[in-house]
Amino acid sequence: MIDIWRMLKGNEKRFTFHSMAHQNFSRIDYFFVSPNMLPKIVDAGIGVIKCSDHALISLDFQIKKDYKTYKNWKVGNAILENNKMVEKIAKELGEIWEINDNNQSSYAMVWDTMKAVTRGLFIKEACNLKREQEVERKKLELEIQELEKRYVKDKDKQSYLKALAKRKELEKYNLEKAQRDLIYTKREYFEYSNRNSKMLARAAQDKRSKNLIGTIRDKWGREAISMKEKLAVFQEFYQKLYTAVDNPNNRIEEVIDKYLKIELQEIDKKSMEQLVSEKEIEEVIDKLKGGKTPGMDGLGPEYYKKFKLMLVPKFKELYNRIMAGEQIPPSWQESRIILILKPNKDPTDPGSYRPISLINQDAKILTAIMAKRINSFIYNYIQKDQCGFIPGRNMSNLVGRVLNIIHKIKGKKSKAGILALDIFKAFDCVSWTALKKILEKFGLGERFRGLIDKLYSTNYAAIQVNDGLTEKIRLTRGTRQGCPLSPTLFAIVIEILANMIREDTNIKGIGREGRYKICLFADDTLLSLENPIEQLKRIETHLTEFGEVTGLQVNWNKSEILLFNYTKEEEERIREGGLCRIKIKKSIKYLGINISNEIGNLERDNIIRLRKNVKDTLAKFTKLKLSWFGRIALIKMKILPKINFLFRMLPIKISTGKITNWQNMINTFCNGNKRARINKEKWYKIQKNGGLGIPNLKLYYMANQLRYIIEGIIGQEDLEWLEEESKDIDMKLENIFFIGKTRNSEKKWYNKIGNPFLKNILEIWAKYEEKLIPPISPLTPVLITKNFPMNLKRELERTFKEKGMMKLKDWESKMKNLGEIRNQLSGSIGWYKVLQLERWAREIRKKYKGDRELTKFEKMISQRGGREGKERTKGITSDIYKLLIDKEQEQDHLKEMWELDCNKEIHPQIWKEMLNMRILKTCL
Repeated sequence: MIDIWRMLKGNEKRFTFHSMAHQNFSRIDYFFVSPNMLPKIVDAGIGVIKCSDHALISLDFQIKKDYKTYKNWKVGNAILENNKMVEKIAKELGEIWEINDNNQSSYAMVWDTMKAVTRGLFIKEACNLKREQEVERKKLELEIQELEKRYVKDKDKQSYLKALAKRKELEKYNLEKAQRDLIYTKREYFEYSNRNSKMLARAAQDKRSKNLIGTIRDKWGREAISMKEKLAVFQEFYQKLYTAVDNPNNRIEEVIDKYLKIELQEIDKKSMEQLVSEKEIEEVIDKLKGGKTPGMDGLGPEYYKKFKLMLVPKFKELYNRIMAGEQIPPSWQESRIILILKPNKDPTDPGSYRPISLINQDAKILTAIMAKRINSFIYNYIQKDQCGFIPGRNMSNLVGRVLNIIHKIKGKKSKAGILALDIFKAFDCVSWTALKKILEKFGLGERFRGLIDKLYSTNYAAIQVNDGLTEKIRLTRGTRQGCPLSPTLFAIVIEILANMIREDTNIKGIGREGRYKICLFADDTLLSLENPIEQLKRIETHLTEFGEVTGLQVNWNKSEILLFNYTKEEEERIREGGLCRIKIKKSIKYLGINISNEIGNLERDNIIRLRKNVKDTLAKFTKLKLSWFGRIALIKMKILPKINFLFRMLPIKISTGKITNWQNMINTFCNGNKRARINKEKWYKIQKNGGLGIPNLKLYYMANQLRYIIEGIIGQEDLEWLEEESKDIDMKLENIFFIGKTRNSEKKWYNKIGNPFLKNILEIWAKYEEKLIPPISPLTPVLITKNFPMNLKRELERTFKEKGMMKLKDWESKMKNLGEIRNQLSGSIGWYKVLQLERWAREIRKKYKGDRELTKFEKMISQRGGREGKERTKGITSDIYKLLIDKEQEQDHLKEMWELDCNKEIHPQIWKEMLNMRILKTCL
C-alpha cells in the first residue's frame, strides 16, 4: 500500500494533528491506496485544523478512465502446456498456411496475417477450454446435489459413495483453478520460495509500486498528477526526443571518411551478406529466455519454442526474402516503450527514465542472428579503448586501466585530469542519416544495410506510463534499446569520436607518448588528459563537430572532471574565472566504481560503503519467512553479485578483516540470527559435496584476482594496463606469471614493478601457485625455463613463435629425440647454438614429466586459450572458485557415515549422482 499524499507531494511538510497537551504537530492521518488504484488518483490534500485537533484530509479520484489504456494480452502457458491443444492449433495453422502461401500477396503480409490468425486461435481455444471447464464444473455440482438429496431421502449408501467420487472430480477442477491463480499472482511459494528462482528474487525486491510513475513535471516545471496529464508530458518529451533535427554540418561524409578508418575484410563482409540458415534460427530460438514481456503481438519466446519445428522453415523464407529486398512485416514497424527509472535520478523528470523498446519477438530473432554474426569479428575492428558490448572485452579491465592512469598521474606529479562526459540520451539521438553512411563506410554490404534501412525507416512507438498508453509517435532517429543489434551499431558510431580524440596530436593523454586518452563503455566516456583546462576548448570543438554529424550531444551540466596535482587555490581560480564550465569534483562514479584522485581511497569509497549497504539489505531480508536454504539462495542472488562485482573491478588489496566482517554478517543471516548448529567446514563446502554452499568471500576475492593470471597467460587482448608495466621490466606478462615457478632465486625484476595492482595480483598468485601448477608445467614458456641460453632468447623468440615451439609441451618429442632440434632449426641458427639447445633439452627433460595429466588449473588455461571472444573468459571466476574450494577442503567421511548407517556399500558413481541430484518439492 502507498501513502498517496507523500507520493504526490514529495518532501512537502504538512500536519494532520495538533496536540494541545504537548504543543506539537504531527501527521497521523493517511490515505493508503493499492498500486492498481494509483492511475485513478487526481489529487490528495490536507486541510486546516479548525473544528477539532485533526485536519480534514481529502482524496480526489476518477472512476472512469479518460485516457487510453493498454491491455497486455499474451499467449498463456496453460494452452502451450496442453499438448492436445497445441497439436490442434498447429494443424489449423498448417492448413491456413497452405491456403494463403500462394504468391498472390507479399510474404510479409501473409506472415502478419498468420500471426493475427494465431492470436485468434489461442484466444478461441482459451475461451473454449474455460467454457468447457465451467460447464463440466456446474454439471458436477448439480449431480452432487441430486446424489446428496437422494441419500438424505432414502439413506442410499451407493448414492453417498457416488457423491464422494463426484466431489473428488470437482476438487480436481478447483485445484486447477487455484493453480492458475497461483501462477497469475506469482505466489508459488511452496515450490520456489527457497530456491534460486525469480519468485525468491521478487520477494526480496522493493515493492512493485516503486516502479509506478507518480507526479511528473513538464518542461515548464508544472506538476502533472492525473494520468491524462502525465501521458501528455511523456508524449511531448519523447516526440521531441525521437524527432531528427536538421543537420547544419554539410561535411558528414568528409568527417566520416576522415575519422572512420576501419573497413571490413572481404570474408567478414560475406558472412554478413549470407542468407539466413535454419541452423542460425534454431540456435537463437533455443537460447530465448522464457518469462520475458512480448511485443505488441503478444507472442513471446514460449510460443516460438513450442512451435519451432513448424515455424523455422517459415522464418527462413521470410528472413531471406527480406534480405533479398522485400518489405518487412508491418507489425515490425510498431513497438511499445516501457520506462525504467535510472538509479539515483529525479523521478519527476521525464528524462530520468530509460526507454526500453518491446519489439516483436519475430523481429528480434532476425536482429539477434545479425548481431551474432557481427559480434564474431567486431573486436578486430573496434580499438581496445571501447569495451562496451564488444565480445571478449571486460568492464573490469577498463576500470583497471583508469586506475592505472591515476597511478601514473600521481607518479608523474604533473597537472592532469580525468573528464567524465555525459552524452544526453545517447542511444536515442543517433542520426539515421549518419548511421547509414557510417555502415557503408564500415564496409557492410547492401543486404545488411538494406535490412537496417527497412527496420529504421518507418517506425512508430507508443509510450506506456503505468497502465496508460500515449498515442503513437513517429521515430526518426535513435537505435532502439531492446534491439539485439543496437549496442553494436552504437559502438561503431561512437568510434568516430574516439578517433577524433586519439588522432589529435595536440591533445596530450597519459602514459607513454600520451597514448591513454579515452576510455569507452558504450556511451560512458572518460578522457584522461595532461593540462586538461588548456585542452578543453579543443575537446569541445571535436565534440561539437561529432554532435553535428551524428546527433549526439554532450550534457555539459552533468559532465564532471577530476583534477590531479592542482592546489586548492588553483581549483578555486578555475571555478571563479569561468575557465571550466564542467563541475570540478573530488570523486566521480565510473561503471559503478567510486574513483577519487587518491588510489588509497578506493577501499573507503567502495568497500566500506557497500558493507553498510549489505548490512541494511540483510536487515530487510530478515523479515522474509525463509528456510535455511532459502536464505543461502537469497545471499547468492542478491548479496554475492554486489560483493563479487567489487572484487572483480578493483585489483586492490582488501584487508582480511573487512572480508571477515562481511562473511560474519552473511553467516549470521544464513543461520537465522541464531547460534550455528553445524561445523563451519560444511558451511562453505559446495552442496554436491554434502555442504550448504554458503559463499566463501575470501576465496571469491582470491578467484577474482587469480582470473588475471589466466587472462594474462592466454593473452587476453584488453590487459594492456598490466602489459605496459611488464614492458618497463622488459618481460612479457605471461612470463611474469610463470617466472615464479622457474626462477625463484632471480626476483630482482619484482622490485622494479611500481604498479600496486600487479604487485597485489602477484602476491595472491604466490600463495596458490604451488597448489595449482607444478614447478615445471607443459604450459611454461620455453624462453624463461632454467638454464635456457641467455644469448638465444631474443634471437629465437620469433623463430619459436613461427614454428609453434613456445611452450614446453611443444618440445616433448624433441626432448626424447634430440635430432629433431637439429633437423628443425639447423637452417635458422648456427650449429653451436643448436648444441646449446640440445644441452638445455637434456637438462630440462630430467625434471619434465610430459606424460602426466594436466592439473585442473592447467586445463582451464589450455581450454580457454583455444577459444575466441567472450567464451575465453565466460564463467572463469566461478570455475576458479570451485577449484579453490575443493583445494581448501579435504574429503570428509560423509560417504562412509552413510554406508555405516545403511549397512550397505554405496557405489562411487551412485554416490556422485546422489550428491548432484536437486530435489524439487511439490505441493500435493
